[in-house]
Amino acid sequence: MKYKFSLDKGHFITGEEMYTVAELCELCMQAAISEDFTELTRTRYERTVKRILKFAENHGYVEFSEEFAEDYIANGGSDNYGCYKDGRYSKRDRLRFMNLFREQVYEGQIIFRVYGKTRLEPDTDYYRNELEMFVRYLHATGIEENTVLAYRFPVYRMFQYYEINQIMDTSQITVESMPDLFEYLNRFFSPHGGLKNALCGLRAYARYAERDDLLSFFSTLKPRSEKKIIPCLNNEERESLVDVLYSGDILLRDKAIVLLSLTIGIRACDIIALEFDNIDWHSGTISFVQEKTNNPVNDPGLAAVLNAIYDYIVNERPRVSCKNIFLRSFAPYRPLTDHSAIYGIIKRVFTKAEISFDKRICGTTFLRHNVTTHMLRQKIPQEVIASVVGHADVNTTSIYMSADDKEIAECMLPMIKCGVTDE
Repeated sequence: MKYKFSLDKGHFITGEEMYTVAELCELCMQAAISEDFTELTRTRYERTVKRILKFAENHGYVEFSEEFAEDYIANGGSDNYGCYKDGRYSKRDRLRFMNLFREQVYEGQIIFRVYGKTRLEPDTDYYRNELEMFVRYLHATGIEENTVLAYRFPVYRMFQYYEINQIMDTSQITVESMPDLFEYLNRFFSPHGGLKNALCGLRAYARYAERDDLLSFFSTLKPRSEKKIIPCLNNEERESLVDVLYSGDILLRDKAIVLLSLTIGIRACDIIALEFDNIDWHSGTISFVQEKTNNPVNDPGLAAVLNAIYDYIVNERPRVSCKNIFLRSFAPYRPLTDHSAIYGIIKRVFTKAEISFDKRICGTTFLRHNVTTHMLRQKIPQEVIASVVGHADVNTTSIYMSADDKEIAECMLPMIKCGVTDE
């Protein structure tokens, strides 16, 4: 008999044939071979398959069932069989394999997918369609995907509020309802930067909907901005980071990515989109168009950065036909999904270097601050700094001066005879 998975009832329905666990393991390995995975990945799959078969044998399972799948996901990491310690990553690995088995049972084939994050959607068709049309409008304006997502979220929350209050037409949204709306939005956005960023999305929606009344109201709101001085890497931290980068204990990909951001200040979205054609090995330059500003950037690649990228391409990068330089470290080998992947890489490297993020942001934004501040301390003109890090406006570079505590200290006026009074 063959199982078919019922999406409605959430369990398997008995059909004419039934898959055994061993059959599904064999089909999974055949699918992995057909995907032309590397030897390392096939070895990893073989070890996982052995673990599954061992678990089935020890617990008396022969035929595949949802009971087996749930049991293996929950308890398959407790027998200490395999190459990974039990934890959240091995549990994710077990879930992935059971989903592959379910695909074979229900779809008749195994497809290796990269799963993205689930986007929140309004409950009603009306607001779902309105949100979809707003997103299409944003894409048509040419702004980058991360900005689209940042604008989408506050508009989704606004629609959610009006759904709760049974207002099912955007024409019924009034300025008078805004105080209650923002009281609701305060649950999801911080009173400082969060609400400020939310207003950007709401203003974009007002322009899309041609609601001048809402746009005028949103434009009058000025959330209190919290300006933080972002501490940069000190000499000891830089030395510790360099030691880790050249220790051989991290992936060559991660080394190249951190060096790119640490020395040139490239944003996460541009690292992900970096292609082979963007590098001129003869002139030693990296040229690309910034996703955020659409400004062309032509950076001197620096020998350390180019060597790290070359080392990754030659000695570690999977042999797949993909224009993007940086790929996932596990099959299926595809470009990194979004800025969170770069964030995770930088955080892992910094954690290994024992660099604390207390009161500091993490990711490429922190490294861009570090690059800019370092160049400011070297008395490099702001125009040159702006061209290197790709600022659309030279005045933007002045923001980074707030991170230079040494320069701030030199600007302080001496307090002569403080507290002394004439007798």
